[in-house]
Amino acid sequence: MELLELTTKIKELFAVEDLKELGTALESALNDESKLDAFVELVDGDLSVDWLQRVYQYYLADRDGKKQDFTPPCLAELLSELVGDCDLFCDLCAGTGALSIQRWKKNPAQTFGLYEIDESVVPYLLFNLVVRNVNALVRVGDALANEFPTTYRIRKGKKYSSVSDDENGFPVDAPRSVVSNPPYNIKFDVPLAGFLPQYNLGEPPANNANYAFVLTALCRSTKRAALLLPNCVLSPVNAEKKIVGSILAANYLRAVVALPPGTFESTQIPVCALLLDREKKSLKVEFVDLTESATQEVREQRGQFGGASHTGRVYKKTVNVLSSETIAKAVRACNEFETIPNFAVAVDPDEIFNNGLDLSPKRYIRAEREQIEHRSFKDIARDYNAIVKQKNAIRIKFNRVAFKRFGFDESLFARSEELDKELSKSFALVGQSFEKDDAVTFTNSDGIEIKVSTKEGCLPPIVDDFLKDWTQYVRTLNLGANRLLAEFRDA
Repeated sequence: MELLELTTKIKELFAVEDLKELGTALESALNDESKLDAFVELVDGDLSVDWLQRVYQYYLADRDGKKQDFTPPCLAELLSELVGDCDLFCDLCAGTGALSIQRWKKNPAQTFGLYEIDESVVPYLLFNLVVRNVNALVRVGDALANEFPTTYRIRKGKKYSSVSDDENGFPVDAPRSVVSNPPYNIKFDVPLAGFLPQYNLGEPPANNANYAFVLTALCRSTKRAALLLPNCVLSPVNAEKKIVGSILAANYLRAVVALPPGTFESTQIPVCALLLDREKKSLKVEFVDLTESATQEVREQRGQFGGASHTGRVYKKTVNVLSSETIAKAVRACNEFETIPNFAVAVDPDEIFNNGLDLSPKRYIRAEREQIEHRSFKDIARDYNAIVKQKNAIRIKFNRVAFKRFGFDESLFARSEELDKELSKSFALVGQSFEKDDAVTFTNSDGIEIKVSTKEGCLPPIVDDFLKDWTQYVRTLNLGANRLLAEFRDA
């Protein structure tokens, strides 16, 4: 179902005009069987899709403050398959429940232990669990600090689950695996972290909590833990390097999977998957490269803002997805420590230590492709900068509200600060500066401001063409104005 149509139907069903009221409406509907029935009917009985995530992600997610970029279905499937079978399936950062829904598709009888820090998304999570009639325990609070002021017990019923705050009888000590797609690169601010059990293998740096999520997932699991993380975790430094060394020495790292770019709809940050295993027997570590294994999927969406001319227009966006066959191949390699040319290799931990604890799969997977002559990184970086300079020669500053009213989507022009930082570091390695793309920016001020640079000694071709048309346009207007002045004079 197309997003605008879905959103309109959901607002009608729950009688809300503003989506900020939807969370409260969902919470009120948890014990309302008629509302639950109506939702199932609204989505034609297809509960394999996290419909609420689509609405929350587009309209309500806090990407800047809370780094909320929700998990694509194919990556949720990958994490679920990587951890394998378990009695209790846990998610450290549950969000609306996308990872749990993928697991539920495979095993409707699965029991879930879920954690979520953002209270505003919890009603979406609870509704998703209740309408799918699952057995779960939801703890609301900070998993990194082990602080959970609120707990919800979701009990499976005849048709839909019920919700209470009584957790008696829940199998909290069952054999469990953990998955997580945590917020990337947030600060780590946990007082007295050294006294918490998950940080026995090392205390994460204050400026980045990525490995805090790794250690917490490992601590809460008795079987496996799989996490989606930004690629910067593959090149650990300082405190992070100590943590990676401790995990390797304890033989908990089972696999590292490089993932294709462009799998998320809302961010371009390159990501990977780490697989930890408390029951691991082999000393090997599997490295898998999926960066070139994606297929492309075109998704259509109507304009979300502005008048009918925009909401009636269909926009297309291409994303990369992993097929179930590719996921199965990767999971098999991780389970069996297979070596597959150009795809996967099993490595001794000594080799990883000798490479300075570099976890990049391409470092270990020896390419056996045809010998293709590539240009130098320096030349590629220089050409990239030249293109961006051409873009930046025309800088446009839009009023944010007006931009949406005209039917345009601001996210199409959004830049990722994290991605810019990573590219800047990569360009520096080949002796090149990184030209930041800031051709389009947004402001709350009125109007549209266009600034043209003439640093290169000439106008950009598109501006030159515009000025010619503009000159003719002004001449035409001047002729009309002069005719009116003559008429005014002679009247």
